[in-house]
Order: sequence, then structure tokens, then C-alpha cells
Amino acid sequence: MNGLRPTSLLGLALALLDASCQCNDRAPIGDDDTSTGLETSSTALTSSDDLTSTTSEDDDARFLAGVFHNENGFTPFGGEGYDGSGGTLANVEFRPDGTGTMTYESCSVSAGTRVIQWRWTSLPGPWIELTPGEGEDSLRFLARTDLQSLRATIDDDCTMSFERDGEVNTFDTFHLGRACWVVRCEDGVTHVDYCEGEPIPSCP
Repeated sequence: MNGLRPTSLLGLALALLDASCQCNDRAPIGDDDTSTGLETSSTALTSSDDLTSTTSEDDDARFLAGVFHNENGFTPFGGEGYDGSGGTLANVEFRPDGTGTMTYESCSVSAGTRVIQWRWTSLPGPWIELTPGEGEDSLRFLARTDLQSLRATIDDDCTMSFERDGEVNTFDTFHLGRACWVVRCEDGVTHVDYCEGEPIPSCP
């Protein structure tokens, strides 16, 4: 073998292996803050603990900016408009203690005001997940009851949307400022506007 003895070949092979593979000396992934070269551009979130840990206080701040009112095509906001008895008025508020409230009214004065209580927890996105609050027998949103799931999301302009049972409600969007009836479905006319003296909070 070209003058090399078997023992010499064995020694050479062991030296090459020791120089090229240092796997035994590599720290397990996550044991330190150094890069392993195995990172990817995104990380899969597989548990609710992971979801909560990636949520920032800035995300929650937009939900807590004040009272939000609903706007939709059946309820003219900021001026009078025709209404076919489908007008609604809803105000939503989330509080730092993890509770939230929706007040909801329709054209029917006799139906009174529906008050819905929630508890909320943070999710990334930003999103919050809602569950029934104190005194609630089921999960409710506007006129809907017995929902299986309810979440809310909000954008950088503080426009809030709700996802009911996995479907985003694009008809009703919620915007900062408490709203009140000016004309409540009288003779086919409805007008909803900011409550008198209501300060319009800015989006954080």
C-alpha cells in the first residue's frame, strides 16, 4: 500500500475524522445565544403558551385605547340616512383587567339594551381571544349567541374586526369613540354619531 503500514493508515484516518467533525463539542441547540446556522426565517407556533409569549404590550394598547363603536352599511354614521329597520348601535370597551363589555341596541326600543360581558386574553397578530364573562351563559356577539369561538383583531389605525366561529365579520367594523343614536330608525331614517361631548381618542 504505497509503503504505508495498516497502523499508519488507521492513525491518519482518525486524525482526519477528528479535524473534520467536532459534533461532540457542539452545545445543544438553545443552550446558549450563539447562532447554530440552523435558524429559519419564521418559527412555527404550536401552543397557546408560545402564542402568548410573542404578544407585546404595544399590541394590547390599541385594544385598550378607549370605547369603540360599530359602523356598517345599514347604520349611517355621522349623518342621516335611509334605514330599513336594520340599524344597530354597539359600543365595545376592553379593560386592562382582562374584561370587556359590549352594549348593543337595534331599531326596536322595546328590545332594550343588550349588555354582553367578556374576558379576553392576548394573542399575537395582534389578536385577542374572548370568552364568556361574569354572568354569561354563552359566548355572545351582537345578536348572536352560543358562539364556539370569538376573537378580535385591530390594525395600526385602530380599526377593529371580529372573527366569529372562524369567520371574520367584514360587515361590522369598530372604530374609536363612543356612539349614540341621533335618530333611531324613525320614518325610515337613522342617524348614529359620536355621543355629545365625547372626546375622540387617538390610536396609540
